[in-house]
Amino acid sequence: TEQKAIPGYTFKAVQGNPTGQFTSDAQTVTYIYTKDPVAGGNVTVKYVDGAGNTLSDNVVKSGNIGDDYSTDQKAIPGYTFKAVQGNRTGQFTSDAQTVTYIYTKVKTSGGSETPTPSKTIATKSSTNTISSSTLPKTGDSQVSTLFGMVVGFFIFGAGTLSLFFNSKRKRKSK
Repeated sequence: TEQKAIPGYTFKAVQGNPTGQFTSDAQTVTYIYTKDPVAGGNVTVKYVDGAGNTLSDNVVKSGNIGDDYSTDQKAIPGYTFKAVQGNRTGQFTSDAQTVTYIYTKVKTSGGSETPTPSKTIATKSSTNTISSSTLPKTGDSQVSTLFGMVVGFFIFGAGTLSLFFNSKRKRKSK
């Protein structure tokens, strides 16, 4: 018997006698190979503002060349997503790849920009609680929240009653 060249594998050892004579007994010769290591690739994901300042730690994704990768946009307080440079998804290659998510500072109602994460200072009142002027404006009011809860309870109740009466009818029809 003879050893074969198998792409992506390296010959390691042979079990059994690779040369000899045929006999009436079955003979087995096993060639053992190890898989060659697959070269890996890296994708570095960056999160920056328009001036290139880092807003969040870089994420480095690693994988085998040819495997798929996917990157994620982050929610960064005080910033809105603007654009992405590079491929959000793709395949790992032998070349290093970079995907950069670019964000813009959110302007407050007074026209000033929110501070960068490295310069954030919480405004506190004398009782050691954050003042309401620093809380985010979500646009929700107590009336709309209450209305949503009432509608939700109504739908839940209607569904429960419907199930109750349908199950009662099924028991009577049996």
